[in-house]
Amino acid sequence: MKRYLLPLVLTLVLIFGVNCFATAWDVSTAVYSEKHTEELLIASQDIYPKGLEFNPDGTKMYVVGNENDSIYQYTLSTPWDVSTTTYADKLKGVGSQDATPFDIAFKPDGTKMYIMGYDNKSVFQYTLSTPWDVDTATYANKLYNVSDLPAQEEYPNTVEFNPDGTKMYILGPSNNIVWQYTLSTPWEVDTATYAEKLKDVAPQDDQGYDIDFNPDGSIMYVVGATNDNVFQYTLSTPWDVDTAVYEDKFKHVGPQDRSPKDVAFSSDGSKMYVMGSVNEIVYQYSLPPAPPIDIGDPAIDRGAALGSYTLVNKGNPANFSGKITSIEIWANTQLSNCEVATFFVVSGNNLSTRGTHAIGTVTAGSKQTFPVDITVEAGDYIGIYFSAGNLEVDSAGGSGMWYISAADHIPCTNQTFTSNDTYMLSLYGTGLIPAEINVIFFSTPY
Repeated sequence: MKRYLLPLVLTLVLIFGVNCFATAWDVSTAVYSEKHTEELLIASQDIYPKGLEFNPDGTKMYVVGNENDSIYQYTLSTPWDVSTTTYADKLKGVGSQDATPFDIAFKPDGTKMYIMGYDNKSVFQYTLSTPWDVDTATYANKLYNVSDLPAQEEYPNTVEFNPDGTKMYILGPSNNIVWQYTLSTPWEVDTATYAEKLKDVAPQDDQGYDIDFNPDGSIMYVVGATNDNVFQYTLSTPWDVDTAVYEDKFKHVGPQDRSPKDVAFSSDGSKMYVMGSVNEIVYQYSLPPAPPIDIGDPAIDRGAALGSYTLVNKGNPANFSGKITSIEIWANTQLSNCEVATFFVVSGNNLSTRGTHAIGTVTAGSKQTFPVDITVEAGDYIGIYFSAGNLEVDSAGGSGMWYISAADHIPCTNQTFTSNDTYMLSLYGTGLIPAEINVIFFSTPY
């Protein structure tokens, strides 16, 4: 990251992320879903499956077969559920280019296909007249030989691209290095040149067979056939493999297959797929999203009411840091000028607000839910102010509250509250844990 100290500077900040909140993409959380392609489904076409790929909506799956030198296309009747896979009776023979194809990649619109040829150590390019239908593929007479430079891969296994087709990545077990290339014309492999960037993955596994990335290029995955693991790396500069650092995160897939050859993910990162070459089966894993943040106590009819105060609930402080995105309130009588906030303890009974949100009127007699945007840190408390009306409360049996009568203290800094140890408020919030965000500053003289 660079900052230029100029008198007049225009700074553009780009934030890379699948979304602003934690999603899957963490292989250490992966759990086998007990779903896989039917036995003999893939073996009926080829007994030496290697590469694996899906189209963007998860309705099509592609497998590279070594035995017959072909790319096979399958249909998923339920998107992203490999247990619903059937053979589409579509294939593309690539033996004229290489008798041992190992991997497959596509341009995002499905109009171009790329094959990693093990024998000729080359990436071959094809054109699909019907996007995503491999039986319409024709060889484009374009290739890149990855062993042109002595330092590069002698036995390449996999090929991958960044989303705009300006970068290409190769991995093989001879060096166990991910090599990065630049394409001067996007998606045209015959314009590739070595970018002088690499990542050695041998410390994790000495038989690296496949690589994949999350959509923004901040995470890289490597399949290791020796340890039967999928390893996860963080790239401090998206799509630059020489900035990759192993995260000490992996998923062991040996119980399903002792020789994994490829990994793929659903478009949202909530599912992972591994090609097992021993059983000729594609296995499906679930990557659960991060748990939601919750704060406060349920908004229910509690049988007592409390009037115009600034109230902070002591029960159920926030379990994680992030953003509160939804607030639930049960009013005994209509609340006016309602505000909610997250509070933290400065010392003793002195509190400060961290994030606030104005809600306005809250109708009485049932739980009311409001979208909000409130910053929260683990251990914070949820609080409320209203100028008129009554909130549903329990006067006994709760964890207590802090309060100030008839005064608005949202926001506040180091404000002294009165403490109570028995009340419980009908005030509850939920939210999401933010994902790691990569920020790049581009500065230009104004």
